[in-house]
Amino acid sequence: MVMRSIARSFTRRKKPGSSNSSRNELSSCLTTWDLISLGVGATLGAGIYVVAGQVAGNTAGPSVILSFSIAALASILSGLCYAEFGARVPRTTGSAYAYSYYSVGEIWAFFIGWNLILEYMIGTAADARALSGCIDFVIGNTLRNFTLTHVGEFHNAWLGSYPDFLALFVTIIVTLVLASGVKQSSTFTKVFNAVNLLVVIFIIIYGLFYADIRNWTQGKGFFPFGASGVLSGAATCFYAFVGFDIIATTGEEAKTATKSIPVAIVVSLLIVFLCYFGVSTVLTLMVPYDQLDSLSPIPNAFAQKGLPVAKYVIGIGAVCGLAASLLGSLFPLPRIIYSMASDGLLFQTFSRVHPKTEVPTMATIYPGFLTAVFSFLFNLNELVEMMSIGTLLAYTLVSLSVLILRYQPDEESVQPISPFTDGTLSFLERTSPIHDAVFQYEITANGKVLYTEALSSDEECEEDYSSKKPLLRDSGKSDSHSGKTKNLPTKKSGKVATTNILLLFVWFFGFNGSMIYGLDEILGHNVLVIALAVLFGALSVISIGIIVMQPSASKEISFQAPLAPGLPMLAVFFNVFLMLKLSRVTWVRFGVWMALGK
Repeated sequence: MVMRSIARSFTRRKKPGSSNSSRNELSSCLTTWDLISLGVGATLGAGIYVVAGQVAGNTAGPSVILSFSIAALASILSGLCYAEFGARVPRTTGSAYAYSYYSVGEIWAFFIGWNLILEYMIGTAADARALSGCIDFVIGNTLRNFTLTHVGEFHNAWLGSYPDFLALFVTIIVTLVLASGVKQSSTFTKVFNAVNLLVVIFIIIYGLFYADIRNWTQGKGFFPFGASGVLSGAATCFYAFVGFDIIATTGEEAKTATKSIPVAIVVSLLIVFLCYFGVSTVLTLMVPYDQLDSLSPIPNAFAQKGLPVAKYVIGIGAVCGLAASLLGSLFPLPRIIYSMASDGLLFQTFSRVHPKTEVPTMATIYPGFLTAVFSFLFNLNELVEMMSIGTLLAYTLVSLSVLILRYQPDEESVQPISPFTDGTLSFLERTSPIHDAVFQYEITANGKVLYTEALSSDEECEEDYSSKKPLLRDSGKSDSHSGKTKNLPTKKSGKVATTNILLLFVWFFGFNGSMIYGLDEILGHNVLVIALAVLFGALSVISIGIIVMQPSASKEISFQAPLAPGLPMLAVFFNVFLMLKLSRVTWVRFGVWMALGK
């Protein structure tokens, strides 16, 4: 009994409308444009000034524009899944953590929430150090030289080369901005986003005057690194689109979350894609790809064209981009912690909301100051990869959750007992109780038995039994156009679908792992690699077939990811592929962090 109780506590799921999910203590003041601004700021950042040039120069050449297109498509796959969940459970804070709690249970929710905390803390600290370095570069490395002269440097591999006071100061300032209120944070982001986007537009328009199509056609042509270069570039470019999930953490703070969250996710990803696509196009048309500087490709490209002054304009854009990215990295952190504390998975003090600012103050101040210390002391270059695991796991779990909920019985399939259920199905009789609080129902239409079910008090309708208002679950829904009855999911079909969806995740791991890691390098047998790939591929096909055969939910929501179940499955497949591309050391560090969480 004890083990069963523990298992239930690990797998229990939160339901929409539960007390913790509807506290609504946070300020509901964000418009759709506010959410779009937060998404663009968190995603675009200053990477646009570096990533496009680095991928073009070292990985893909002019075909970097295709790499960004593929990466954008992969990101939109996950983005559409986030958008659907935002429409399904709009008034909730916590993004992938909360979504997992609704769909797959508490233990998985804690698992992903704990990783998101790590992801946002590292991401914020890394942005703070990058912003500090960018500002210092613009003023001629004055701060770095002063610190090294008067304070000294660190002599430890885990610590930075020197204590970064500017990164510490900037992180504290952003923390205080967040603590002052969500509207102030949104205004802060809008201002820096506007400057960043103006600089991007300047680069694209001004660069077109120096565009030369011969840089795409001469030399090694448009595909100097071949198709593999395009795909490798896409894997790198994918991380340029990370950050849009900040929008999903604002469920309680959006005015019209059901509509705003899906629209904001899709629009912000499209804006970011257009920026990356435009800059990479202009950059590779201005200068041959093999002449791009790896550290500062855009300023160097303009300098080659006799416009060295452009580096100052670009420097301002980079500073503003990093400032917006810094806030975007720190903004979701207190909301994840607040949501977990509200559910009893972290200290309750983090669930307190300040009555004036309507912000979870403790969940903002303490993690923000701890992150500031990280940015002050640590060398984060080797830890940044751990962000990727947290991000990709969150994307994967949200996509899996969307799949799972598509095949679960929805609220529309549970109706009160009445003489007529929907005009075509009639109530025949209620038999005597089989035993305490158990009832059996038989539904007929046109003299034929359509459905029989025994309902007990341990099912979803427990509260209604306590008030002696048992519920009836229909087996089908009449289609007024065709006259046919549509099969609806039951608890049994939902369990079958859930089991195979989770197995599909395992099969994808096996298939991608056998192909990526190349077991032939270890065992020297190509046949084994092929056999494993075929095995996991066949198992994947079987699970997909079983999933597709199950009846799907009929509940209509304001936004649904198109081409389901194919689209969420593709999102899971691509995310698993990228996770397995990470180094083994990163996985070891990830395991250590998870052990600390326990």
